Amino acid sequence: MNPLKQAAASFWAQWNQLDKKARIAFAVGFGVLLLAVAGGVIGAVSNKRSTVSGGPPGSVGGSLEKDCGRFIPCDKEERDGLAVSKVWCRREGLHVVVHLILRNRLPRSVTASIVPRYELKGHGRYGTEFGSEQAVYVGPRSTPNSFLLDAGVPKASRLVNVRTVGGAVDVVRREFPVPRKVPISNCSPRLLGIQAGIVPGLNYVLERSGPNPKVYGRLTDRRESYLRDLRIIASHVWCKWRDNDVVVHLTLRHPRTPHSLTDYITVVPRYRVRGSPIVHGDYLGAEKDVSIDPRKVETKDVVVIAGTPKDVVFKRLPLSKCEPYYD
Repeated sequence: MNPLKQAAASFWAQWNQLDKKARIAFAVGFGVLLLAVAGGVIGAVSNKRSTVSGGPPGSVGGSLEKDCGRFIPCDKEERDGLAVSKVWCRREGLHVVVHLILRNRLPRSVTASIVPRYELKGHGRYGTEFGSEQAVYVGPRSTPNSFLLDAGVPKASRLVNVRTVGGAVDVVRREFPVPRKVPISNCSPRLLGIQAGIVPGLNYVLERSGPNPKVYGRLTDRRESYLRDLRIIASHVWCKWRDNDVVVHLTLRHPRTPHSLTDYITVVPRYRVRGSPIVHGDYLGAEKDVSIDPRKVETKDVVVIAGTPKDVVFKRLPLSKCEPYYD
């Protein structure tokens, strides 16, 4: 006899031997067991979804597709050494943002180009237009770095009637932003390419360790010793990106020195970029003259625009040091 049929026959024979109360108790116990199993399955699925997103309310979890190398270089070792977590997409106003946490396990830095791809319910796929990829820099053996890519404003086109100067009505196709109430149905950014080091000509996306973190430093006096008749006290010395320029901020204060002959100092907005051995901001013309009145005590805030790094290789990379000086 088939083992399954034999087990069924044995169970049915034992069931017939049970009285009414025993049958009711068995049925209740079996029902409780089924409910417990179903609850566990639902809870596991729910936990899995929340873990995949890991983002704020309203975000949709996703994953990074690493099928790269079709258009730009994709080094296999660098691709496999890039760990990805907490990938999610979210609508912020009319914009869509794509979040990723990246960690580089290799002993050398990498540049990854990522396409912020996503789908809107009933509207199809977005974020894959030509030139939509965004470059991120991940240092060697890095700790997890958080990046937030702005995928722009999704638009949909439709036909509208336009009345011409002569009074005729023409039908034209125009684009309009997709309403913010339309939800994201899929979050699937794509790794377009990855290679070691820094790639010339790319506009890098800053790490999301802050909205645009300031890098604090100190102001150094490089004047000749015989000219140091005026001691400058500097505080709140920091550098940060502002749009596509680097700015250096200083709060200057000097004690009253009536016999001083110094009425100005020249501030050089020197800074360094992560991953670059080159010092920036100390080229001819970057300095700024700051007037000093030796007859009174005063405090002034000074902002020096250091400009974009002359070598565009390092454009928009995170700053590592703020080292302004004056002479």
